Amino acid sequence: MKNLLIIIFSLFLFSQNLFATQEEKKLYKDAMKLIDSYNGDSAKLYKALYKIEQLKRLNSQSKYYFISYAEYLRMDGFLSGRNYKEESLVQSKIFIEKALEVDPDFFDTYYLGVFTYLYSSDLITTEKFIKKLEALSKTKEDSVKILHVKSALAEKEKKFDLLISYSKQILEENISESNNLSAMYELAFAYENTNKYDAAEEYYKKIINIEPSAWNFHNFANFYYYRKKDYDKAIEYEKQALSIANFPLARKILGKAYYKKAAKLYWDEKWYQDSLEYFLLAVRFYPTSNAYYGLGLAYYQIGHGLKDKKLIYKSKEAFERSLYINPENEHSLKQLKRVNKLIDWLKHNS
Repeated sequence: MKNLLIIIFSLFLFSQNLFATQEEKKLYKDAMKLIDSYNGDSAKLYKALYKIEQLKRLNSQSKYYFISYAEYLRMDGFLSGRNYKEESLVQSKIFIEKALEVDPDFFDTYYLGVFTYLYSSDLITTEKFIKKLEALSKTKEDSVKILHVKSALAEKEKKFDLLISYSKQILEENISESNNLSAMYELAFAYENTNKYDAAEEYYKKIINIEPSAWNFHNFANFYYYRKKDYDKAIEYEKQALSIANFPLARKILGKAYYKKAAKLYWDEKWYQDSLEYFLLAVRFYPTSNAYYGLGLAYYQIGHGLKDKKLIYKSKEAFERSLYINPENEHSLKQLKRVNKLIDWLKHNS
């Protein structure tokens, strides 16, 4: 009878542990799905964090909790492109190490963790993680994930021929749409950096046609057109990015594109009235000293031509704002003196 009770109790504990493990896996899967779909919408990260906190309550020493929280920390520190806040990467590493202590052979720890080390420029650990991934790989999906890691490393090292090769292999495997989109972006980036602009543009357009709601792909396209000095296209794509997610980076990039467009209109085309519109948009989205300097020049040229005192005073305000942001802007200092002289003359001759 005693032995029977022990067996029953053991079975009960086994079933409880099995249920807990299954629940951990489900919460982990749900959290990672939210993190993977992160597109600048902080609500998705908050929902992922809620799932991760549930994981912690279920088992605070779970490998699923440690690695999902490590990935959350990395994504929470996202700045732009492949750039993350240093502190986020440092904290992420702490939980990667904890996950490895619990299970040194968990594939996901190496797959997710490798990006933290790669974007920390720790290429030695990155290579170690890749070798471990290759040793642990069991499925076609695992092999594709390794190709993604190698692609990211090739991009980091600017080995664009390798990047193209890995990305094409991912597309050939055709595991999922999300994998294909990432590979297409890598191809666009590689082609752009090897001066194959038509091929790059083709892939940027393909990506956006497939996933029009992803702000980051619009953002990548903006970078491409910005570097090509096609500011109208850059503005078009960044406005779309901003309409999807009001991300600080998108506002900054859009402001920079507006400034470049305004500068071209003002200095190259001498179309002062048209430049004014874009300088105003530039200071709205990314107010820099140079943007206010350009705005001041546009107001001055138009006001001087029309003999409009209000525009001359607006010119003065813009130069003052420019100097408030950067007191050492010599161009604004020079123009402010010029405007003040004109205002003094107008006061005595009106």
